[in-house]
Amino acid sequence: MRANDVQAWCDFLEAPRDELHAEMVRLYREACDAQAVLERFAMRFKDAPSTDLRVQHRILSHAMSAIVIEIGMQRRELWRARTP
Repeated sequence: MRANDVQAWCDFLEAPRDELHAEMVRLYREACDAQAVLERFAMRFKDAPSTDLRVQHRILSHAMSAIVIEIGMQRRELWRARTP
C-alpha cells in the first residue's frame, strides 16, 4: 500500500493514521481470538467419520487463517506507510 493510498483511506474514513493503525491492531487481535475459538469448535469435526465434516473443518480452518493473514499484512503495510 503506497503512502498516498493510506492517506486517501485516512481522509475517506476521517481518521488519523495512528488511529487507523490502532484499529487495525485491535482488529488483528480480535481476528486471532476468533480464529482460536473457531479452531476449538472445528476440532470437533477433525476426526469425524464423515468426509463432509472433515472437509468443513479444513475449510473453516483455512478460511480463518487467510483472514488473519490478510489483516496482518494490511496492518504491516499501514505501519510501513505511517513512517515517512
